[in-house]
Amino acid sequence: MITIGLGGSVLVPKNINQKFLKAFRDLILKSPGRFLIIVGGGQTARTYQAALKNIGAKTLADLDQIGIGATKLNAELLLFSFLAKRKNSAGELNQSNPENKKIKVLIAGGERTGRSTDYPTLAWAKKSQSEKIIFISNTLGLYDRDPRKNTKAKLIRKIDWSGYQLYLNQTRQTNWSAGLHLPIDPVAAAFGSKNRLNLYLVGPNLKNIENLIKNKNFIGTIVSA
Repeated sequence: MITIGLGGSVLVPKNINQKFLKAFRDLILKSPGRFLIIVGGGQTARTYQAALKNIGAKTLADLDQIGIGATKLNAELLLFSFLAKRKNSAGELNQSNPENKKIKVLIAGGERTGRSTDYPTLAWAKKSQSEKIIFISNTLGLYDRDPRKNTKAKLIRKIDWSGYQLYLNQTRQTNWSAGLHLPIDPVAAAFGSKNRLNLYLVGPNLKNIENLIKNKNFIGTIVSA
């Protein structure tokens, strides 16, 4: 089993990225083994959260809840793309079906307020004893500085959980807030560290993702216990 946290902004950066959607689906279907895929809300969530703020939302829980709705919409999009290609190839992930080996791909969005989809990605990976945990975002991995703002930002190829916590401290992003831009949110990072999980952070390049799935050389960041 491989667990993938698919960033919502990869799937829907502004409009739905149909080219990526089709190619990602085809890559997963041709790859051996089974997959759990947890889909984020990305720009869809942030657009709705911004609108809700502008019309007077006062609580973080309200913003989280509408963000969860966006993750579920993105998850449904991904689920039906698999079913359109191959009948019964995918299903909605729930507590009763991770052991159902007849379903190749299990897909879900967010679950609870107070955290991003990073947390259920790691929680499901632990529960299913996944051999590999992959987070796909719109950057190549973890950088020492924000690559969107600094052209001299350098990719960090390997880091442990204590180093990642130091990164959160340095960037002053130690608490959860709706729409947070981080490779792994603080709540999920605490879970990953506690459970000594190893994971991979990569960008949306499908050849690179395929290499990682096949245990070949890849470009990205390894976060290790």
